[in-house]
Amino acid sequence: MSKDTNHTVDTFTSYLTAAKFNLNTLKVVIATVFTDMFEFFDFGILSVALPIWIKAWKLTGIEIGLLSTVVGIGAVIGSYLISLLSDRVGRRNGVIIGILISAVSTALISVTPERNVGYILAMRFLQGIGIGGAYSVDYSLLQELAPNRLRGFTAGLTASMIPFGTAMAAYAGVLLLPIFGWRFLFLLGLIIIVIAIFLRLQIPETPRFLYVKGKLEESARSLVWAMGMNPKFNMDKVKEVQVAIENMRKTVSVRFPSFTEQMKLLVSYRKEFSLITVLGLVLGFVGYSTYPFVPTFLVLNYGMTTAEAALIYAYIYTAASIERLITSLSLDLASRIQVLRVIAILNIIFSIGMIFTVGTPLLLFALVPATLAGDAAFPATMVYANELYPTRTRASASGNTYGTARIGSILSTFAIGYYLGTPPNMTNTEPVWLICAILYAIYAIIVFSKRLAYETKYKSLGI
Repeated sequence: MSKDTNHTVDTFTSYLTAAKFNLNTLKVVIATVFTDMFEFFDFGILSVALPIWIKAWKLTGIEIGLLSTVVGIGAVIGSYLISLLSDRVGRRNGVIIGILISAVSTALISVTPERNVGYILAMRFLQGIGIGGAYSVDYSLLQELAPNRLRGFTAGLTASMIPFGTAMAAYAGVLLLPIFGWRFLFLLGLIIIVIAIFLRLQIPETPRFLYVKGKLEESARSLVWAMGMNPKFNMDKVKEVQVAIENMRKTVSVRFPSFTEQMKLLVSYRKEFSLITVLGLVLGFVGYSTYPFVPTFLVLNYGMTTAEAALIYAYIYTAASIERLITSLSLDLASRIQVLRVIAILNIIFSIGMIFTVGTPLLLFALVPATLAGDAAFPATMVYANELYPTRTRASASGNTYGTARIGSILSTFAIGYYLGTPPNMTNTEPVWLICAILYAIYAIIVFSKRLAYETKYKSLGI
């Protein structure tokens, strides 16, 4: 199948263009919300526990950086491996595998031997594999099941709850940390995980993936489900859709690619591959320069207690949920490219603001908007990147975008730890914020150039 065929209107696009937001769409959104909340609840718990470990265990700047960096290393591996796997075993199965890996490793942190940083690093590495895989694959699952006109909003809506998971971790730190200690916090995510897996089992595999696998009847059932109907009670509709899919198969023949062919297909879209790699690297470096360190920055800069810093952290990431919701709405009300351009400009401004405020009483006035602007780039960039690729390799492309973002996160978290030094000093981090501003200047050049980036809002998702 040629690349040009991917831009034609296929049967799935035709039916999902006519579809509206329905109860089954809501089920997908709720299941994804619980998954993403769980993933980033666990990640947020580390941000709450880190200042405690710094004081109690006398951690060095390098150890601080490694504790945040190692999850990024795991996420890079998970985003590629589990995404590639999900292009072979299915989106739903890929997400469940990621959830289970992350859940077990997070719970095991609760039994860490005293000051055994190596043990935590190992668990954080596994946690990263699960987070990277589940997060990457979810975007493909959402966009392949959502009504066409709401692809951006639906994917972004679920992403809007990710910061709320972090906020929940921060609120848990405020309320439960003084009573139960940090170990108990790492067990709380297991409650969410049981709900998340149960909800996942209520959702079918995506119709496009089933079509690529040659399972045409199952593909028809899944498409009818995505349109808001129960396939068991709407067999006439299932037969109608199946006939349409079988007719499409005669003109749009797709052979399920081997692993090698899958990788070749991913990089064969040279322009798109370059785009998602560079944009992913930038959003990861800048976003993770603040995200895991907000409580630590507040403790170091203002001399706050861990509980006080956790409360402000909770407020920031409650606001981040609203910020992501606004970003999600904007993706469909405006255009993907317009939203990416605004995000690029805001990140340049606030990164420059960080240069001049670290180590001063004004830090909070730059840290809050810088954190929110860096966070807004994630749903917008991931939605855009996913729409650049066809079904056969969409999850792999999503994995590449998130994988390069986590490579960026490895570099930035290590840089923060390195520049903080021992004992940690906030003023030393100025070079990191200069790098952030430069990187988003590159991001801006790309999204403002019509030769380098193009609009995907009305593009068919292809096969």
